[in-house]
Amino acid sequence: MSDKITQQIDEQALKEKVLAEKANRKISQSKLAKECGVSAATLSLWFAGKYAGNTQAVAEKLTRWLSAKQESDTKASIRFAAPSWEATPTGDNIINALKYAQHAGDMTLIFGGAGVGKTCTDGA
Repeated sequence: MSDKITQQIDEQALKEKVLAEKANRKISQSKLAKECGVSAATLSLWFAGKYAGNTQAVAEKLTRWLSAKQESDTKASIRFAAPSWEATPTGDNIINALKYAQHAGDMTLIFGGAGVGKTCTDGA
């Protein structure tokens, strides 16, 4: 009996976490169901506490969804250093054209051959 009560408490805590995350991400319950891999009807019944199927399987899918979203947020928050700038004649021309457009309040068109000025190789 105590295992069932513990499971209900755990599921209630999971429901609260999932609902908070769903609200935070502003996604619908049907989208949540698709992302978790359960049907919208199953998810609705599970949230209402009326699902007669394998509630643990639903809880596991929701737990994996929460973990994936939190991991994604963690990865997105990591900032990488910008690559160093390697001055090339083409790069200088592009920067000058952009500076002119900004100063003049105008637009500029930049074009060039494929691969021109995009890379710098040693000895070149």
